Amino acid sequence: MGNIDSVPVVSQVKSLTQEIAGDPAGALATQQHFAYNNTFPVVSQIASLGYYIDGKPEEAKDLQIKFLDDAERITNSIPVAGHIKGGVHYILGDNESGDEAMKAASRSTGVALGGIGGFAMGGPAGAVAGGVAGGAAMDAIITESDKLIHGKNASNYGYLAIKDGVEDGNIHTAGEIFDTAMMPVFDGVGGLAGAKIGTGEGGIVEPAEIPYEKMHPSVVDVLPPNKAGLFIIVYPLKLK
Repeated sequence: MGNIDSVPVVSQVKSLTQEIAGDPAGALATQQHFAYNNTFPVVSQIASLGYYIDGKPEEAKDLQIKFLDDAERITNSIPVAGHIKGGVHYILGDNESGDEAMKAASRSTGVALGGIGGFAMGGPAGAVAGGVAGGAAMDAIITESDKLIHGKNASNYGYLAIKDGVEDGNIHTAGEIFDTAMMPVFDGVGGLAGAKIGTGEGGIVEPAEIPYEKMHPSVVDVLPPNKAGLFIIVYPLKLK
């Protein structure tokens, strides 16, 4: 859910990567996390039930606390919902949690909009690239905004934080490298999802902005006639 080790299939691919890279201990630890500390919905609850049946109520409770923490991070990353949540935190005087929610929601918004723009110019592949680019752009905006507000206490965000980790030598094991490599993968998937939502029925893009003959062939193939209007960087965006 909120961490790589909890995601089915992805966790197993990570373990295989660690094994191939000569880190069997890391591979085992990843699968132990998947089996016993999994915060994925349903899987987490089944694991907690197993702990409880085995007479380990504290482990069951701790796992559900981790599940709720990850669930909060997921909520933070949802555009609009995360912004509203951040505003509530600010009202309640919890500025740190407010900042976390606002940053995560803004980054996801950038990924989605980048995906919509990329799809307009390059089809599904463009949406994937646009999602990655949108995430990177928001990382820079968030980082610079944080520096303006918090000065020396600010920290880099997203890809810039990863860059710091690499330079400081904090990302060097096969597992850490795998986790880092998954970030652009998730951004690409997010961009594609954003394009699908934004250009589908009831999406945010006004129809008939771009003639078919000016659109990428892969876009024309998947869009019905009343959805020929996309945008973002070259063509003006008309929101409904």
